[in-house]
Amino acid sequence: MRLRRVTVGAERVHKLTQKIRLVANDPAEVATTNIYLEPHEYQAMLLLPAAVLVKTRYAQEAGFVIDEFHGPLHGLWLAEIEVVDLQAPLRLPAWLGQDVTHEERYSGGALARQNPKIR
Repeated sequence: MRLRRVTVGAERVHKLTQKIRLVANDPAEVATTNIYLEPHEYQAMLLLPAAVLVKTRYAQEAGFVIDEFHGPLHGLWLAEIEVVDLQAPLRLPAWLGQDVTHEERYSGGALARQNPKIR
């Protein structure tokens, strides 16, 4: 489960997100459910113990998003794109580095557990 605050300009959205893997041990294929929260519900959930992961997301060309991680993961940048078929050919931009699509250690849950700050 992930408690998220998404800010775009002056608009802020709070949500509780659940991701379920469709293929065991492969973070590439997940089903996602979002429950949108009122600000007071989000504030109440912030009181629960949790691993904290902070990032800034930037939209890029061709549907890519780039995540810049902060805190203990400072310096890590990940690019992500959602595709319908993981087997279909995909034109990757020249700026893209190593493909970590199927690497567990780069999943959101694994990255959050690497963060020693747990509140």
